[in-house]
Amino acid sequence: MELSAEAEIAAPIDWSFDRFADFEAFARMGRKRGARVERIDPGAPIGPGSGWDVAFEMRGRERMLKPRMTEWAPPGGFALVSDSEGLILTVRTTFSALGPERTRVRLEVEAEGKSMAAKLMLQPMRLGRGKLEGRLQDRLTGYCAELSALRAG
Repeated sequence: MELSAEAEIAAPIDWSFDRFADFEAFARMGRKRGARVERIDPGAPIGPGSGWDVAFEMRGRERMLKPRMTEWAPPGGFALVSDSEGLILTVRTTFSALGPERTRVRLEVEAEGKSMAAKLMLQPMRLGRGKLEGRLQDRLTGYCAELSALRAG
């Protein structure tokens, strides 16, 4: 199953990339929502091989994600892959400069079930793909609007 969303930020590409690559800020957001987030290589610079262990509760069960950085090409983009309980999740973020103060961000999410349980978990998501993609678009648009406002001061 593939989902994608696209939005624009009123900021230069380098600045935009740096905000999306602030993984510690995203870890803090997750912790505020009850997730446990640990970086597997604390102190090392972010790049291919960087990773996190994330535990959270969803639908009454504890879930584990182990996202690992597979691509790192500032300011063009990065990709993370996570394999959890037979579910392979790939998140690719790309940045395009539209001008000196404008950046387009594209977010692509691919979920693939390797185990029967993971395939069964994905089935209802496939049926609600349009709604999920709309929620992803809304979240990305909202985050980009926040970043644009932050940049404007």
